Amino acid sequence: MRKKGPGGLALLAALLLLAAPAAAQPLADAGAEDVAHGKRVFDIHCSRCHGLDGVGGEGPNLMRENLRRSTEDDALIEIVDNGIAGTDMPGHGSLNTREIRNVAAYVRSLGVAPREDLPGDPVAGKELYEMTLCSTCHIVNGEGIAMGPDLSDVGLLRGSVYLRESIQDPPKVVNPRYRTVLLETADSRTVMGVRTGEDTFTIQLIDEAGRHRSFRKSELRELQLLAEESMMMSYADFTDQELDDLVAYLATLRGPEGGSE
Repeated sequence: MRKKGPGGLALLAALLLLAAPAAAQPLADAGAEDVAHGKRVFDIHCSRCHGLDGVGGEGPNLMRENLRRSTEDDALIEIVDNGIAGTDMPGHGSLNTREIRNVAAYVRSLGVAPREDLPGDPVAGKELYEMTLCSTCHIVNGEGIAMGPDLSDVGLLRGSVYLRESIQDPPKVVNPRYRTVLLETADSRTVMGVRTGEDTFTIQLIDEAGRHRSFRKSELRELQLLAEESMMMSYADFTDQELDDLVAYLATLRGPEGGSE
């Protein structure tokens, strides 16, 4: 058998290189047309949860450099395509490969966008937060009661529009999971709290003392889901300055940078 000389080896290497698939272009290097196309697809399929321009709504704010679940491009593309199991993030089976990749490139481009310049005073907002007893329903950095969402990193996950609406008109934006429950037990005790889970046979809630409790429905005399307006106190009478201050304070609650998504 004839041995391959140096020239033959070089030719073989070149042929193998041509046969190998080209490395995928990093999302950060996507062209302007691809990113613009990704934004159009995002606006149609994703903005209902993530907000226009990805500033956050029911879903997380995407205008940040560190996305914990998708630091690598392949992971971000996978999330756009198939969602995140066990969360409210769905997959989008109707998108083709180009659309998925361009949406991912657009999301990646949001990480270099500047943070919002908010008009309020976060120090005054923190004082207002404490004065209005928000901690009786929310936890910030381990302090408070978890009847409502933990706010420790809400500024990382939500934009100012969502924060403002959640203060002024809670039922419009707050997750319906946080419904107020009123029940009466078999021994005539009345318990009120926020529902944290429910199935055919049981219901779980956090009561007004911050305790996690579970009840079998068959053992209850009465069970009511109260009107959505009762989920969270509305502060529609705040002055514009007070509202700006409170939003500015909430926007500073970012937890470990990139630690949540």
